[in-house]
This record gives sequence, C-alpha cells and structure tokens, in this order.
Amino acid sequence: MSTNVHLKFLFLLFFSSSLWDSHAQHVPGVAAHNSLKPGDTLNSSSSLNSPNGRFMLRFYLWPAAFGTTNYTYLTIFRTSDLHLVWYTRQGIPITNEFDLLTLENNAGSLKIRRHCDNPIELSSSPQPTNNTLAFLLDSGNFVFNEVYSNGSTKRVLWKSFDYPGKVLLPGMKLGVNQKTGQNWSLIAWLTDDYPVPGAFTLEYSGHQLIIRRRGVVYWKSGVLRGNEFENISPKVTSMYHFNVVSNGNEESFSFMCKNGSQESRWLFTSTGKLLGDDPQPIAQADKCDRYSIDGGCQRWNQPQCRHHHQHGYTVELNRGYFVSEDDSSYNISDTNLGISDCKVSCWGNCNCVAYTSLFANRSGCKFWTNISNFVPDDLTYLDLVYILSRKLSHSGKFPLSVSMNNRQDSNLNNISWALVMRSIFTCTEQTQSLKMI
Repeated sequence: MSTNVHLKFLFLLFFSSSLWDSHAQHVPGVAAHNSLKPGDTLNSSSSLNSPNGRFMLRFYLWPAAFGTTNYTYLTIFRTSDLHLVWYTRQGIPITNEFDLLTLENNAGSLKIRRHCDNPIELSSSPQPTNNTLAFLLDSGNFVFNEVYSNGSTKRVLWKSFDYPGKVLLPGMKLGVNQKTGQNWSLIAWLTDDYPVPGAFTLEYSGHQLIIRRRGVVYWKSGVLRGNEFENISPKVTSMYHFNVVSNGNEESFSFMCKNGSQESRWLFTSTGKLLGDDPQPIAQADKCDRYSIDGGCQRWNQPQCRHHHQHGYTVELNRGYFVSEDDSSYNISDTNLGISDCKVSCWGNCNCVAYTSLFANRSGCKFWTNISNFVPDDLTYLDLVYILSRKLSHSGKFPLSVSMNNRQDSNLNNISWALVMRSIFTCTEQTQSLKMI
C-alpha cells in the first residue's frame, strides 16, 4: 500500500473515531482491551486488540458510495500496516452522526446492536448462558466461546475465520464442513472502493483451488501433489506449507508460512487476481480470455461473433480519449455491476467495441459501439476505458483469412484494448475513496 493510501486511511480512521468519540456513551461494562465478558460491550469509539497487538477489531465507518447513507462494518485490521483482513459482509446503515453501535456479549449471544433498531446476531446459544467469552487472537481470528468456570473452552460458538471476506490468513480455511454445510470461500469486492460482494469467488473443491466469476469457472490450480499445485509457480508455493483435510467431516485447505511469519495474507482482488507474499501473483483469473488454457485458465462458451478467428482477443493498456461520442455510447446504471461484468456484457454484444465503469466507485457500465473518435493520449488523470482488439498471430500480423467486412472489425484491427481516461467533472468524482487493500 502506498504512503498516500496509508495517510488517507489514517485520516479516515481518525475522523471515524472522532465522530464516534463525541457522541459515544461511555458506561460501565465497556470491553477491556482484549476480550468481551458477559455484559461487556464494544462501542464505536473503542477496540479490541489481540494479546500481542498484532490485530485490532473495531467498527469502521465507510464513506457513502451513493446518496447520503454511510455504512459501518465490524472490521479487523493488521496493526503493522493497517491492512484490512476481515469485515462483516453486511454493512449497517448510519443515517446521522448520533447513530450508535455496540457489539455486546449478553446471555450467550454475540450481537451488533444499533440504537432503536433490530440487532444483527452473529451467534446465539440455544440456551441462555453467562459462561461466554469473546476475544481476538494473534492469528486474527475473533472467537466467541462457551467456557467452563475456570475459563477453559467448552465449545466454540462462533469465529470470524468461518466467514472470510477477500483475505485468507494463515490457518483460515477454504472448503466445506460436510457435517454443518458451512462453506469457506473468498468473495472479492465488487470494486476496490466498494465493500460489497463482487463477481469473483475463490473456493477449494476436488483437491484444487478454483476461481469462478458469477458461477463460471475461470481458473483452476490443478490438484495439489506434495506441496505443489500444477498451475501455481513453485517459486510461490515454496514459501508455504499447505494443510489439507479430507474426511467425512470436512474437505478443506489452509496455508502457513514456512518461516513462521504472522504477516502473511492472500488478497483476492475485484478483478479475480489472487495475490500472496511474492511479487508474482498466485493466480490471475483476470488474464483468462476464454481462448487460452495457459496457467490454469479455463475455456467457456462465448458468442459466435467472437469465434471468427483462431487467435481471439486480447487486452493491452493505453491511454486516450474520445473526441465525441455521438450516439455510439450507452449505459447500464446498475451499481451491482463491476468492471468484469462490463467486459462480459460487451463481449456478448457483437456491436460493442469498448467499455468502462460508469460511476466514480467503478460500478455500473458504459459502452461504445464505435471507436473511430478515439485519440491516444498520455494524460494520467483520467478514467479507465477498455477497447477490444483482436490478437496478433505469432508472426506479429493479423491472419489474412480474417474477414474485414464490417466497421467494428476494421476498428478492432487498428486499436488495442486501451486504457482511456476521461476528465472528472463532478465534485463527487473528484473525491477518491480509500482503497482498502
């Protein structure tokens, strides 16, 4: 994470804390620094720290993506670099600065309570009990246990590791608990700035890692043999020890660092890329183009118009702008769509030759059916626009057998996939959101 992003996060974290501090109710029973005992609460101005201070659990107020409603999430951050490693998938709408949230351990239940609203229940015991304890471990796992009178664990009622988000920490599982039906998988965000479930999922099934986009398999690791996956670089796998459980109770995968480091994490990005501790990515589903099976990429169905030559289409990043758009552009104002959805939609429309995100938070889609007004430019302050291009043959030339009968074919031969940047005119678009990576 860059220095600028760190500074933005620290400012927002300070702002969030200040906002809550000025209105929080400081009452007896507020949690200690590392645990929630029966009757304790964690309010919006306090936090839980793991025993050695590696991780911090607290409420985080997320700036509004649309309209005026902000959302708050219960989050866990790694303190060494302030990387977000866990969050509740359901945000809690905060309509004004007087809305107060508490995380409470009460009568065997662990709940997030908002003033004058129904609570969000993380865990509830079938029978009320006061012998419970919630605490944050140095692994980053937030655990809610039923305990004996001496404090030892009787049973685990709930743990955050059972509900991963976009980050896999050492010891966190992917797979399925076959007794309870609990599924452990990573879900990427819709965009880097928008903390809602996106298009890509990472799961463990059939002894291999699988990346899907909206249910369609884009990438497979290949079966794990020894400590290596067929489609993951040995340079990457050599850094980890993989643990696999396969029995009547569960099928699961987890990893630990061979050097014992607690600073490791696997990050699953909004474009389907899986990043680890090495500069080389673990998986790149964003590079899977429906044609190649290199590196674990899979083939899947596509429109007939995208089949018309053997080399397929590619993505190359350039910069530029449209002189005018005339009637060649159209929008889909759906905030549940990310950039991969725009790509698939454009791909499925044989008249579509370019697309970009519609809104400042990179959701929604804008498309073009004509790129004759596209002008390359090196300006760096503009937005992303992608332009389709057919791949070159191995000789570096377009195949002579390719038909050039229609206008978009001619356009596609001359311009690659491009990164086009548009000027940002509105105040909303000028404000860049913090990227929680």
